[in-house]
Amino acid sequence: MKSGFRKTLSTGIAALAMAMVLFAGAGTASAQEAGSIYAAAELLPAGGNSNPNGPVSGATFVLGEAGTTIVTINLRGQQANTRYVSTIRDGACDGAVLYTLTDVQTDGSGTGESTTVVKAAVEVGRWHVEVRPQDGSGAGSLCGVAGQAMVSGPVASPEGEQPNAPGMPRTGGQADVLWQPGVVLITALACLIAGRRLQIANREQ
Repeated sequence: MKSGFRKTLSTGIAALAMAMVLFAGAGTASAQEAGSIYAAAELLPAGGNSNPNGPVSGATFVLGEAGTTIVTINLRGQQANTRYVSTIRDGACDGAVLYTLTDVQTDGSGTGESTTVVKAAVEVGRWHVEVRPQDGSGAGSLCGVAGQAMVSGPVASPEGEQPNAPGMPRTGGQADVLWQPGVVLITALACLIAGRRLQIANREQ
């Protein structure tokens, strides 16, 4: 009776371990599914100077369907009631225009956002998002280079509110992204070791 119970238990543990390994693999793959923020750019005035205590303007790049990228621009603390023209430029803020994005209209508080679907994948380090008032004046222009985002999904705004559109994601090391699959794999390994020991005990019966 005890031997049969041990065999059943060891088989169950092995099956659980295999399921957890498969779950970990699925979790890692899902990070690349549509809807994940995989790049971002902080939009700064010419010269890169900005108020460190002020609101942050930025652009996020979300993986869309069929190889597209959803570019969302969030302007905060800019000129009130102003229409901004936005583009993706090649290699620099004054580089050739690669893609024209949807204009951004700010409200009375200088806040506005727009979303554009681009039929291309982000080229980190090459794509520069440039935003300037529609009147053509250089004053109020912003620019930032696309960099890889370590954490996907929407984040809270500087005021602590959760925006409707994705904001600037927090950056960090790969551990921020992979800790959950890592925990699952460690647990699965422990289950496999326990199952192996039970199998050895079965042979000794």
